[in-house]
Amino acid sequence: MKKCYPFLILCFVTVLASAQTRSGKQLQVVQSKSSTVPEIVSNSCDTIGFPIPSSYSSIYQTVLPSGGYVTGTNEFNDKAKANFWDVSGNAATYLSKVYFGIGFANGPDLSKPISIVAYDGTSGVPGAVLGTINTTLGDMKAVAGASGGYAILAFNPVVTLPASKAIFLGFDFSGLAWNASTNPASKDSFAVLSTQFNEPRANKAWEKWADGSWKPFSDVNSYGKRLQLHVYPLVTSDQSCTLPVSFGKLSGKLANKAAVLSWTTYAEIDNKGFEVERSIDGLKYSTVGSVATKAANGNHSGGLSYEFKDLSPVQGQNLYRIKQIDKNGAFSYSNTISVVTQNQASQHIQSYYPNPTSGSLVVEFTKSLSGSANIQIADASGKIALQTKTSVTNSRNTVVNVASLKPGIYLLKLTEDNGTVSTIKFVKQ
Repeated sequence: MKKCYPFLILCFVTVLASAQTRSGKQLQVVQSKSSTVPEIVSNSCDTIGFPIPSSYSSIYQTVLPSGGYVTGTNEFNDKAKANFWDVSGNAATYLSKVYFGIGFANGPDLSKPISIVAYDGTSGVPGAVLGTINTTLGDMKAVAGASGGYAILAFNPVVTLPASKAIFLGFDFSGLAWNASTNPASKDSFAVLSTQFNEPRANKAWEKWADGSWKPFSDVNSYGKRLQLHVYPLVTSDQSCTLPVSFGKLSGKLANKAAVLSWTTYAEIDNKGFEVERSIDGLKYSTVGSVATKAANGNHSGGLSYEFKDLSPVQGQNLYRIKQIDKNGAFSYSNTISVVTQNQASQHIQSYYPNPTSGSLVVEFTKSLSGSANIQIADASGKIALQTKTSVTNSRNTVVNVASLKPGIYLLKLTEDNGTVSTIKFVKQ
């Protein structure tokens, strides 16, 4: 049985009369709302096994004309899509949650079932079902929003990984139907977000055809071996581990003398709300405000965006983190960032993160700089601990590797070619 998903060309294959064909179809790439996959913050007992490169696109492809979606429902009546993962490099023994992106979901009956399924991948082909999360087309529509979105859902109970730690993770949508009607409202539309065909060279994506057989995308067309679905496993060694709130990266900027903080959650379970904490030295934090949860009764799957303005940041460095509080009083933290007020000491540095840092320090500028800059880092006694020169032409940031520094408080001085000097203080863990 042969299928063909030609990419911007026509593709013809010779098959038996009983075989399923996919000839004469073009793919159209539809850009989703997010151009990159949102990064989540790892929990202390529940980690994402596969850091997602920020360069990955977040798109979905349609089959023309009106043939449905390459990574979801289509006129070929595909039943499922899944991604292969090998977690043997991780000490975890359980699959606890799945982090995924949906490009589009809609239909006349939003109560129709869609399942997130983990399959045994020991044999290299989707095998026995290890665990299932039951959702609906309506749930997926809520995740997708207007133009694509991400969410985290939990397996209950957690899934024991096979000895090989090879799994397939994806969606079973065999209860949906892409019918022949020309009325789009009558079709069950569902598309999983994926990378583009030129990234990465992963050969991870598989699909289940109408006859029940599983096929890797690399068998369908030459581009398929470079396709990856945005379906990621979260694994743990603690089966009682919970992740009440899954944070996206906290970010911040200075605007009209206020520190504006932004963050997103991708799952909330019994969330009471958030407290915003600030520090000037990275050691002692105080609460400067609170933000109520947007989740109904503290529970939500899918992205929720939050913002907080600190109208009275201190002069110089301000370290911020978000404290999430459960209804039972338990709490967890976001990542920590730095926002620097505009003063003579740091006139061209807008923010820097993470702070404290254990490896690299990202320094963001207030504007695009030019030329090069000398970076000098001194310890608390004033002794120069590190010195380097970097190009900043047409750049809004630079990354400084401080992994070699001993733990402590340091002063970074950035001197531009024109003599402008900016200084910041950071903590090396």
